[in-house]
Amino acid sequence: MRLCFAICIAVASTAHADVIFEEPTQLTCGRSEVIVAGTVDGTTAPGPFTNGQPPTVKVIAATCWKGCQPGDRLEVAQWVDPKPSHSGKPRPGDPKAEQAMWEQAAVEPPATRTRVMLFLRRDGQQLVRVQDSGGYGGYVMLLGADDKQIQRSAGMCEVGLTIAGERERTASLGKPVMVHIDVTNISGKAAVFHADAMTLKLQTDTRPGEDLAPTWTPPASLTLHAGAKHAFDWDLTQLFPDAFKKPGNYWLTLDAPAAMGLHWIAIAVQ
Repeated sequence: MRLCFAICIAVASTAHADVIFEEPTQLTCGRSEVIVAGTVDGTTAPGPFTNGQPPTVKVIAATCWKGCQPGDRLEVAQWVDPKPSHSGKPRPGDPKAEQAMWEQAAVEPPATRTRVMLFLRRDGQQLVRVQDSGGYGGYVMLLGADDKQIQRSAGMCEVGLTIAGERERTASLGKPVMVHIDVTNISGKAAVFHADAMTLKLQTDTRPGEDLAPTWTPPASLTLHAGAKHAFDWDLTQLFPDAFKKPGNYWLTLDAPAAMGLHWIAIAVQ
């Protein structure tokens, strides 16, 4: 599985990253002409392949956020690996030698039936993968993605999520601990926020080593019209009834579509 997200790398320990950057960004989504989740259907020619003679990978679209329709059969050309200058591998110091080594290196396209989410642009008549926003030379994509990963990634294309207030807060014992979150449709058309993909947990130094789960069950999904906003207002003392019983430090972690990684709030209860 290949994940091109800096923050998500820490969450998915099996992930391999081409880029060290938080992706996708709204810049990446904006310059992608096709944003699609689908299934790999092989290559247009038999291998073996190298970076000098890369495969064109066939993808059957399942869900489309931009530039295609479900059921479309896409061909993604120039499926190469990042160059050594972007991979962190040792470099020979000779640019020509480095280029030659890269061109000769074998390329393994994703296996047939692999689930992917791709961010694509047009290069002439070809569709090719979009490179990361930070200029590191990797490709913004998910390989072997599950539903939550796809929803989380798609969220950045359609929905913005903000947590009101400071990341570090103080609260009084026995008083409500309020958190306000806004989810906004930024896509310009109707969008779905997959609320059931949200994950909340609480940690505290009063109960070290435990991850406390909330009693709240999120709605399955929320349909938002263009520009529409949905607010979540939580009293953490109600959401986590076994917590906030004594003074100490508490840490709320939110992982959600549109969040692109972990959002956190530190609360010192006095």
